[in-house]
Amino acid sequence: YMAELTDTEELTKGQARLLPIQPNPFQDQAMIQFYIPEASNIHLQVQDVSGKVVKTITGNYAAGSHQMRLMSEDLNGPGMYYVVLQAQDATMTRKLIFQP
Repeated sequence: YMAELTDTEELTKGQARLLPIQPNPFQDQAMIQFYIPEASNIHLQVQDVSGKVVKTITGNYAAGSHQMRLMSEDLNGPGMYYVVLQAQDATMTRKLIFQP
């Protein structure tokens, strides 16, 4: 999707963002951070490489920055995972590596 010039005002108001996960790779726990410009319902999933959902977090969140702690016990063992955030009609994905 290419933004038209008329969309510039909408884009500058801010968009939902899934920020880099810290630390990555991680051993015990990782911090998932996201930003939403207005209050909205979010749906966050952690999936393994086969697409199996290993953790789901949903809820209504106020505008602003939020963070969640992901523990190694939440996962199915070492490897690569995908963190998928759905908020405000946008879907964002980041890779996460669990390396104990």
